[in-house]
Amino acid sequence: SGRRVRRSSEASRTRSVHNHRGKRGARTRMFGINHGLIVTALVIAAAALARWRTTTTRVPAFLGGSRPFALLLGDSLTGRGFQPEHHGWVASLSDRYSRKLDLVNRGYGGWNSRWVLRALPHLLPRWGPDAAQCRWVTLWLGANDAVDEWAKQHVPLVEFRANLRAIISQLRAAFPEAKLLLLTPPPCDTDAWAAHRLRQGKSSERSPQQVGLYAEAVREVAREHAGGESAVLVDIHRAFGGADGKGVSSLTLEDGVHLGANGSDLVAGEVLRA
Repeated sequence: SGRRVRRSSEASRTRSVHNHRGKRGARTRMFGINHGLIVTALVIAAAALARWRTTTTRVPAFLGGSRPFALLLGDSLTGRGFQPEHHGWVASLSDRYSRKLDLVNRGYGGWNSRWVLRALPHLLPRWGPDAAQCRWVTLWLGANDAVDEWAKQHVPLVEFRANLRAIISQLRAAFPEAKLLLLTPPPCDTDAWAAHRLRQGKSSERSPQQVGLYAEAVREVAREHAGGESAVLVDIHRAFGGADGKGVSSLTLEDGVHLGANGSDLVAGEVLRA
């Protein structure tokens, strides 16, 4: 009886071992099948990706990547150029060039050439290798430099010329392939500006004669850099009517200095023609 029990127990263990080995073998075979399917799927996917890469056309520059751009540097006459309610001249150009290049607005309200020159070393290095993508640069200063001597924004005429030359030198070094557009400061509506300052409880510090001198300084510097189209003059001062400023009130806002819709359209047109 004892022998029968032992033989029955041994048979049971033998069947259990065989069953376990059978299940393990089935799992191994199933793993081999799944592994083969995965490898096959990866091979097919890699082949499809290779075909896609060879048949897909290059992505146009306007859809992304390192895009060409233009830099617009100046004071509030540039900074406000994106204002759509006044037909901002920068906004107009941005719409015109939307599929060709990006416009980078670096217009700083209230700034003069001295302050722009000081900030330039911190501004220019940010582009790095993409600097080669710069197509053109506008430099529009002088409106604040030309205020009367007692105002904090005033920059003497001699220094203004020197600042322009130094700024141009740095711009040429940073963007050697870019076209440089030098804009003259526009005449102001002195009556409108005086009324605007009076509402602020301040005195007027602008005169058309003074602005005319700074516009001529920009012309002189532009002539110095005219060789090989290194710099192109965009004479906004003359386009606005020159020193007498006749009709300038229709081109500016109620403060007599900043651009209205007509003035913005005129500036955009002058830059496009340059």
